[in-house]
Amino acid sequence: QSAEKRNKKIKILFNRFLEMSDNLPPSTFSERRYRTEQLIMNLRESSIREEVLIELSNFIIQQSTEAMRMDLGFHLWNSELTLTILLQEVVAVYPKLLDLTLAMAESTRLCNALNVIQCMASHPNARIGLLKANIPYFLYPFLRVVGNVMRPLQFVKLTILNLIAALAKFDESYGQEILLLLLDTQVFSLCLLCIHHGDQLIRKVATLILMKILMQPRSFSVSDTSPASTGRHIYF
Repeated sequence: QSAEKRNKKIKILFNRFLEMSDNLPPSTFSERRYRTEQLIMNLRESSIREEVLIELSNFIIQQSTEAMRMDLGFHLWNSELTLTILLQEVVAVYPKLLDLTLAMAESTRLCNALNVIQCMASHPNARIGLLKANIPYFLYPFLRVVGNVMRPLQFVKLTILNLIAALAKFDESYGQEILLLLLDTQVFSLCLLCIHHGDQLIRKVATLILMKILMQPRSFSVSDTSPASTGRHIYF
């Protein structure tokens, strides 16, 4: 009987340990990989997707080094259906743009999905892949909304611009290809639109994107001859 009590006590303590360990930030590579796989699988369950997106965004924040974020981004990019699910989250909000009825809860959910795509963009292979897949075109309808933009949509616009800034990295082997692909999406004119109509944070990030592009030697010839930039002048 004493042995049974002891075993029962050990089992209770072990279960408590497991509960505590679930709340600890992943430290080793294997733990991070297991947690990533778990979140990716849970993302496919539509009934809990909102909660999983919150967990995944928090998990991304926990990646304290660039190497860790790149590894996570590459794994997310190569996981089956993940990008499709995230784009479904983006497209689901389109009707809210027609009457500007986007609620803060919907904005937060969308921003969490965009944060996951931004994490993908931390890896060079995923970055070029996202641009070749024309992912920016899914995001640009939000940036085109001007006028009396409510706060929830402002958050979405800012998150999208941060994502574009993450895509706009040209100091690597894919740098020139990324530059041309990005300019083909007419990001230049959209950033100008954001600078003209956005709040201070939106203007700041949009200006940063333009500055990153203009620092590239080939950007002048491409942007000056593109239909979107004809007749425009840039003031900083």
